Amino acid sequence: MRQIAFLLVALLLTALTPAVSHAQSPDWQEKRTAYFAITYVTSQADEANRYARFVDATYTDLSAIFSLSIQTPVTLRLYPDERSYVAVNPLAEKVSGVIAHATSGRGRREIAIAVARTQGMSEEMLINNVRHELTHLIVSEMSGDELPVGFHEGIAQYVEKPIAREQQSAVTRLRQANQANQVMSWADLNAPGGAYTSPAIAYPQSLSMIGFLVDRYGFGKLVDFVKANANSPGYRTAMETVYGVSADQMESQWRTYLPEWLGGRYAVNALFAYDLSPARALLEQGTYTAAKEELDRAVYLLRTTGQTDRLAEAQGLLARAEKGIAAGATTAEARKALEARNYAGTRELVAQARADYAELGDTRRAEELRLYDSRALDALLALEQLRQAEGLVRGFRYPEARDTIYEAAQTLGELGDSSGVSASQQLLAEMDTMQQRIGMALAGLGGLLLALNMLRRVRQPDPQRGWL
Repeated sequence: MRQIAFLLVALLLTALTPAVSHAQSPDWQEKRTAYFAITYVTSQADEANRYARFVDATYTDLSAIFSLSIQTPVTLRLYPDERSYVAVNPLAEKVSGVIAHATSGRGRREIAIAVARTQGMSEEMLINNVRHELTHLIVSEMSGDELPVGFHEGIAQYVEKPIAREQQSAVTRLRQANQANQVMSWADLNAPGGAYTSPAIAYPQSLSMIGFLVDRYGFGKLVDFVKANANSPGYRTAMETVYGVSADQMESQWRTYLPEWLGGRYAVNALFAYDLSPARALLEQGTYTAAKEELDRAVYLLRTTGQTDRLAEAQGLLARAEKGIAAGATTAEARKALEARNYAGTRELVAQARADYAELGDTRRAEELRLYDSRALDALLALEQLRQAEGLVRGFRYPEARDTIYEAAQTLGELGDSSGVSASQQLLAEMDTMQQRIGMALAGLGGLLLALNMLRRVRQPDPQRGWL
């Protein structure tokens, strides 16, 4: 069974005070690193040096992951034998596999290691042990020491670097428990000490819960949930506040998800094996803003955890999401330009949006863009007709001008261009006025010519009169 590392909270600290005082005997030596005070007995100097090689990097890594730096130095106390460790952690005598614990509360930030139980471990396992305990301290501070134990243990396991044989062992135990209907309720698991009543089941179960929350809602939401516990009457309220569903609904979702986790989803870890398929799915759906939010978190986590291959892929996907957002914004600007009767500007914006979407291989808004472009082109052609009509009017080609104006006005009216329709009406009115004036002038000229002709006839003798 997996070795157990866990958290001792402030209430338990009170009961341990006498033992802690005994542990702080003059025999203790101290080795300082940038973030830790490693306390050990003289005979464990090599072990202290072993931890000193990696603890600062572990602190830096976890501080970046959670965006929180707890006060330092953190005490890392190496208990050299069974007696000294059990004296400060009586639970270690009752629960097999206990190798370490973290103590948080009342200003204390201490990690205790049972050296007699860890000396045969690989450095990879020792690093995970420290990652686990340091995560307890960070999460305790982040949640105001209010996060329940089940979530505490799940998060502390989630940040450990996966070791295949341990993963398989945990999955096997939880699968057997699930088949035997022995999986604990969230209420029981998160009750004080609940995770330690049956750790063989509770530990992998708590890990699956955190795996579910991160897989379905993202690591950022998990951090928000941890923080929300500091100002909530309980984890149920914090969960509903952050996730928008009740704890009972969330537990039901997790139970539905559990077979998927047991079937292989356990291998997906945002910190070490980030799954970019949700982001890719969002891009395929054209929901670029949601994809960018997911990928912003992914890039941060991938950069923080050194997942260079996936980081490069995530950055490429992020660029696509940003291109999609830009194309959407350009499309919106094209619509606004069309509404503002900026037809040339509309066509330029449509061309840009089309180019962006073509680069993305996204044709979902092609019809919308075609419509904007078609309307803008029709409007530009109609306005050009009005300009041509003005020339026809000046050339006194009134019937042709009238037909052209009517056609342009109809198009502009269909497009809702009231200013264009008004210009058409004004041009018609001007043409009618000009026709009236020309008609009046012609009528006046005709009358004048008739009068002159009559006057001429009066003044000129009638030739016939000469024959009388």
